[in-house]
Order: sequence, then C-alpha cells, then structure tokens
Amino acid sequence: MKKILFALFMTAIFLNINQTALAQNVDIIPGSLNNNNNLSVAETLSSSNDFHCFSQLLQCSGLAKTLKGRGPYTVFAPSDAAFAKLPQGTVQRLMCPQNKGQLNRFIRYHIVKDPLSCKDIASSPSIRTSDGRCITVFKGCNQLCLDHARVEQTNICAKNGLIHVVQDVLLPGGFMNLT
Repeated sequence: MKKILFALFMTAIFLNINQTALAQNVDIIPGSLNNNNNLSVAETLSSSNDFHCFSQLLQCSGLAKTLKGRGPYTVFAPSDAAFAKLPQGTVQRLMCPQNKGQLNRFIRYHIVKDPLSCKDIASSPSIRTSDGRCITVFKGCNQLCLDHARVEQTNICAKNGLIHVVQDVLLPGGFMNLT
C-alpha cells in the first residue's frame, strides 16, 4: 500500500513539475522565427522562409492588412511543412475567388484578438479565435497542443502581437472540404 501511495505521490509531483515547466516554457522547440519588435505580425511571418504559404493566404484573404495594424494579436502560424501535409491542391482551392469566405474563416481560426503568451494558453481549456470558434487546448509532458496541432515555437514577439508556430494547420469544425 505504501508503494502505491508513493507511486501516486511521485506521479502527481512529476505532472505538476511538467505543467509548471510547460507554462513557463518560452521556446518548446527552437524554430525559424525570431522576435522582431520593429515588424508587425504579418511582416514577421512574411519575412521568414518558412511561412510563404500562410503569408500568401493572409494576403489573399485581405487579413494581412489587419495583421499589420495596431493589434494586439496572437497568431497560430502553421509553417510551410504543415501545409505540405494537406491534400494536394487544398491551398490553391482556398485561394479561388469563390472560396474567399471559407479562406477568411480559415485564416481567422488562426488569429486571436488578444496577446496570449504560452503561459496564458497553457492555463486555458480553450481559446476563442477571431472567427468566434474555440480551439481546444491540450497539455502534458512538456507539450502544448491546440486542437490536434502541437505548438512547436512560442512567444515570438512582433510589434503588434505574438506568434506561436503550430506543426499542423488548424481546421475549424465543419470546415468545408475543398478537396
């Protein structure tokens, strides 16, 4: 019985340490984006070699102009590698004029109208995005996930907000399949 209680006690301590480390973690995985307080969120993303696809979709949706504005914003930015996991042709279909509404909704699902640090995200069960939908937050074992996507890099500062890099594209519930 003592061994079981000790094991439970140690597990609780281990989980508490991991949650504390996660909430204080600045960069989960070293990434390709750097802090730049002179550039907007949109400019920071477009200046990187790893976010061409997301930047292109921001431009096409008209939301790049918004993300160059005053803010503050939080952006969950999928890298080009994340977009490469989508079925072939999905990005091109999103950029078609007849799908502009879907594109706008898709992009706004990656944006929050408040500055949220990794600690803020980790302490919430969900986050309301600018399209009004919620992203579910999962945490554990030094990993933070938004819906199904692991956060790879956090707390990248721009002059009008924060960027968090996600390993997969976030898809809003009921998102029309464009494949």
